[in-house]
Amino acid sequence: MSNIVEKIESEVEAALKAVENLFTSGKAQAAIAEAGSLVTIALPIVQELDTLCPNKTGPEVVAAIQELLSSESNLQPILAEAESNPSGALLALATSLLEKNLPAAKAGTAVNILNTTVQLAVTAAHAL
Repeated sequence: MSNIVEKIESEVEAALKAVENLFTSGKAQAAIAEAGSLVTIALPIVQELDTLCPNKTGPEVVAAIQELLSSESNLQPILAEAESNPSGALLALATSLLEKNLPAAKAGTAVNILNTTVQLAVTAAHAL
């Protein structure tokens, strides 16, 4: 039995080291730095969404989507998500708005980095 416990502990330790290495790689650090550099652009977006959706309910999110992305042609995926997953729809909405507000030099930034930026901005907004 102790061999099994030792093996599990060893595998867990190896997995944790792999995760640690992921976040210390140059590529991961660059992605985190890029997300951090965009927080100042995302912060007003997050603050506006907090005002428009204080309770984070589906109807609030739908109204915010319709107001802020009314000129977009492909709103259906975000609108569909708003009723069943308002938080996910808010993230998608904030990410879309951030993407629209990026400077030209940052156009094409990966969605995962933009999502991380929005999440960092949410943390910053709630810490203010």
